[in-house]
Amino acid sequence: MSLSQQRCAKPQNDDIFSKQMTQIAKGIAILAMFFHHMYKNNPCVPIPIAPENMLEIFAAAGKVCVCLFMILSGYGITKSRQNKPDNYSNAKFVYNHIINLLFSFMFVFLFTVFIYVSSGESLTEVYGGGAMGVFYFIKDMLGLERLGPETPSLCIAWWFMEAVFLCYLLFPLFYKIIGHNKYTAAVCLFVCYIPWIVYQICQGWDWKSDREIFYFFAFAVGVFCARYNIFDKAVAFSNRHKLPFALLSFAGVIVFFFVRVKLRLIADPFFALSVIFAVIGIFRFIPVVKDILVNLGDNSSNMYMSHMMIKPLLAGIPFIGNSFKTLCFLLICWGLAMLLDKLKELLHYNNLVKRLLIK
Repeated sequence: MSLSQQRCAKPQNDDIFSKQMTQIAKGIAILAMFFHHMYKNNPCVPIPIAPENMLEIFAAAGKVCVCLFMILSGYGITKSRQNKPDNYSNAKFVYNHIINLLFSFMFVFLFTVFIYVSSGESLTEVYGGGAMGVFYFIKDMLGLERLGPETPSLCIAWWFMEAVFLCYLLFPLFYKIIGHNKYTAAVCLFVCYIPWIVYQICQGWDWKSDREIFYFFAFAVGVFCARYNIFDKAVAFSNRHKLPFALLSFAGVIVFFFVRVKLRLIADPFFALSVIFAVIGIFRFIPVVKDILVNLGDNSSNMYMSHMMIKPLLAGIPFIGNSFKTLCFLLICWGLAMLLDKLKELLHYNNLVKRLLIK
């Protein structure tokens, strides 16, 4: 590199929570999700700590994947907004993010419908017939089956799309309140956490907790961490004090895992944060593991949206143990996720979506 090129080159900043670290965290989240969905468990009810219950305890703890994805979503959209001018239209910003979200989901949805119909199944068995059947189909295609009254869906795991959709709609409010100062941020976080407090006090173990109102807090935590550079500060500290931070982050995961076992769902946001700090302090420094997790993270969106389509297909196949079945399930979904990306490239799908965005 010439001297003039060196002067023009931007300085490297290693003290940031990079996209690679985000993908590592998403990779861990998707592994947690697979473990959670492949082994019988109930993440809402108390599970006694005993050797015979450890598999169920770990599978229930896999529910942390939801808070991990929510925190990372809040963090990512906030960093994206910070890269825009202060006077950039919030309406335009939210519109573009929602379009990307919905069309990313719609591609997988339509692929799922194609497989479903090709296997001889009828969509009317899911949505019913007539005008209401069409309405339910469109609502499900947009990932909004739980917006308002819950309506039929091809996949119960798609409830997460509606939660992210609402978080994106409310993002300008979160961004302004949390960014105003730390006192308003604290109030916002407390208000968002109230549903979990009520849930715990009322012992609502049979409540339908897969709803957006319970995950606004995790999203707001992500916004807070971006607004006040929490993860960046952690990366800077880790770069200067690798061993102490690694030990602290490892201890944090262990502590919050057992807190999660004791308190269950209300502890998931804090357990998720401990996992992210472990990404910063440990996982990003492990070469092979890091690369695998980054690739999983890159494909996590497609894997999440399509995995429940694959699971029933494996039900009738004999496997040598549940662990081997889980591994096969993971690899098949991983391969399908990459295939879906290739299909998008061949069909120029992403270029079509870009035309819908407002510059």
